[in-house]
Amino acid sequence: MTVEAISNKKRIEYIDLAKGICIIMVVLFHLAKYYDSTLLINRFFKLIRMPLYFFLSGFFFKTYEGFFDFLKRKSNKLLIPFVFWYLFTIGFCLLMYHVFGITLKYESDFAFRNMITAFWVKEDFPNSPIWFLLCLFYVNLLFYLIYLISKNKLLMVFFLSLLCGGVGLLLWRLDINLPAFFDSAFTCVPFFCFGYIIKNTKILENNKYDQYLLLTSILLFVIVGCIALVTKKGYSLKFNTFSWKSALIAYPCGFLGTMAIILFSKKVKHIPVVSLFGRYSIMILVTHSILLRLYDIMLHYIGIKEPIALWVNLLITLLSYLVFIPLMKRFMPHVTAQKDIIKV
Repeated sequence: MTVEAISNKKRIEYIDLAKGICIIMVVLFHLAKYYDSTLLINRFFKLIRMPLYFFLSGFFFKTYEGFFDFLKRKSNKLLIPFVFWYLFTIGFCLLMYHVFGITLKYESDFAFRNMITAFWVKEDFPNSPIWFLLCLFYVNLLFYLIYLISKNKLLMVFFLSLLCGGVGLLLWRLDINLPAFFDSAFTCVPFFCFGYIIKNTKILENNKYDQYLLLTSILLFVIVGCIALVTKKGYSLKFNTFSWKSALIAYPCGFLGTMAIILFSKKVKHIPVVSLFGRYSIMILVTHSILLRLYDIMLHYIGIKEPIALWVNLLITLLSYLVFIPLMKRFMPHVTAQKDIIKV
């Protein structure tokens, strides 16, 4: 049975696990950034965190019933959640600041007019992790165009996707910043394409080499880890900024690290809580930045400080979703990609 046939009948377990690992890496990264902590492991995660997310999205790329049907579906899953959580977080920040006098370390400027345009003008705003939703929306549109031009010939799809990545890197090199993460979208297309190609070449179908999955994933982890140790300057897909060295390693490390996670997940298949987080990763993506700041205030109040606060915060933030995921499924399905607002 092919991967596509399996995905049509039921969820692919190891994909949920990979998404769960990915979203935990995202939460840990933002916690470390919030606490100004230089966790060594984050240098490793940084090389594969966002590439893995784009890979997983590309893995499930479909054209549906044409462009307008595709556009409506991606608006439901990506654009509407972005707009809602962007505005919700701004409103929550202003409420906490002006009513309760609590600053959540989002912005120094709490003027609504400036905050509402921040995603376009500064590409930095309250609840910054949701930049991924907007960027992924663009990536889907770019890849749809590539799909049409190439007539789904995989070699041409791969070539045009790399060309898009080259455009993104060229924009960085020329110091051209397109607003609202559109330059980042060009750079991220190859990671999305990688997921699409891996699915369509059926490399992940069950085969006799599956007995080597764990060994292969460990080897790939070691390779990426060694590169992470010697690469001091990182890069930012969000802001489309690189150093020369990081520009050279971005795609190879992204591809290798992604496959390490995927092969490990295929071997293990399921880890109860982590797989649950993966299935509803968008809920964690759009809310964890709010929670970790609120929990930091609580931890500071009871006297728990860094570096212990980081790990306590990570634990309680993740455990909170055992309660929040069922609540959001029931009361907020339309803004967490569980149900559609635009009829398809």
